[in-house]
Amino acid sequence: AHPPHQHEGQEIFFVLEGKAEVVFGESTHQLNGGEAVHVNCEILHGIRNIGSTPLRYAVIIAKTIAGLSLVNCLI
Repeated sequence: AHPPHQHEGQEIFFVLEGKAEVVFGESTHQLNGGEAVHVNCEILHGIRNIGSTPLRYAVIIAKTIAGLSLVNCLI
């Protein structure tokens, strides 16, 4: 689990196995294995296990590129 936090950059949470709840800002989304979400890290965000089995996930972290605008979206 990643307790809610914030910092510069962008992240993609990719759930490998299990069921996760991702929070960013005032929104929460449930993700299952094989699903991912993009998060603007300047917004309070985190991920936790909400399933009955262990949660395995990968996080891709990147610095924000000047002039590039990304919107929070499920992919």
